[in-house]
Amino acid sequence: MNKDEVVAKLIEVRAQEKELRKTLNQLEFKEKAEQAGQYVGKFYIETRQGSIRCVNVYGVDPKTADLLSLMVSYYDDREDSYFEIGAVSHFTPWDQDSQIFNWEETTKEEYLKHYNEVQRRIKKTLP
Repeated sequence: MNKDEVVAKLIEVRAQEKELRKTLNQLEFKEKAEQAGQYVGKFYIETRQGSIRCVNVYGVDPKTADLLSLMVSYYDDREDSYFEIGAVSHFTPWDQDSQIFNWEETTKEEYLKHYNEVQRRIKKTLP
């Protein structure tokens, strides 16, 4: 083999690699979307040191395959300081190896109870 043949072969291999990476990315995205899809329509709760966080998983982002969720959070043992409602796309209930969060599946009724508590606190702070 001469230099030109090696360069031509390298170009061919790089083109094949590009196609294989594209196929691999598509397969990984499909796998991630399928995994995420099993959580849609479910509710999760995490309690720790008086803090309550609840999540309603309502969809999967079609571009990233991340979960789309609505989270409510507040301190259970005080009326002041901390409460929120917000959309999140970084919720991952399957990541149970994490020492940070300990999510448990819950009911819609339990989620709504905490959602309504945050709404009550918001109304209480309004003039």
